[in-house]
Amino acid sequence: MEADSEHDLSERINELNEKGTQLLLFLSFALVAGVTLRVAAKDVLTVQQAHALTCAMRLWVIAFFPILASVLPVKELFQRFGLSLEILRCIKMLLLILAIVLICVGSGYFLKAL
Repeated sequence: MEADSEHDLSERINELNEKGTQLLLFLSFALVAGVTLRVAAKDVLTVQQAHALTCAMRLWVIAFFPILASVLPVKELFQRFGLSLEILRCIKMLLLILAIVLICVGSGYFLKAL
């Protein structure tokens, strides 16, 4: 029974890693869009729009760090040191939630810049 539970946790951890990879892909496209808008002609953005775009890009860059931490391959380390995979799942989930909040707030600023 415990092997099934550990297998389920292992699958869930792999799913969280995939979600982190998908978020990294989204952020890369979002930052390309932000940089493209940022380097546009000077008269395209007002001062307020430029500030909102800067805030969006900063939040998106900050969101990279919890995502990168969440996709680190640490499952074997947790198992080697006898730590629960449930703890690892919770840590990865919290890191991804933090990143999603940062991405959503950054997206709001990005929309304000348009």
